[in-house]
Amino acid sequence: MKKITVLTLIAFTLSLVSSCYYDKEETLYPNSSTNTSCDTSLAKYSKDVSVIINSKCAVSGCHVAGSQTPDLSSYAALTSSNNITRVQERAINLKTMPAAGSLSACEITKLQLWINNGAKND
Repeated sequence: MKKITVLTLIAFTLSLVSSCYYDKEETLYPNSSTNTSCDTSLAKYSKDVSVIINSKCAVSGCHVAGSQTPDLSSYAALTSSNNITRVQERAINLKTMPAAGSLSACEITKLQLWINNGAKND
């Protein structure tokens, strides 16, 4: 009887542990039907990159002038020094930024395309 109780307890515990899963859908299934609205054909600073940076990075208490480095609050600040390289490393490659959670697959693709195309102010 003890053996059945122990096995039942183990099975119950395993079912609880295996039911917790917190991955992002766009990372697991980048080509799924829910991710078809990502237009990366012409990733531009003015309509794509600045929106990502200003809503996820250059926010109060983070990467704005007078706060944490690097300052990403403008095109000039973003492209000065090696800031683009830092953004690419932390947000695209390592996915350790932004601190609130990594960017979506679409945002990462837009940033990478913009960088690959010369990081122009367009």
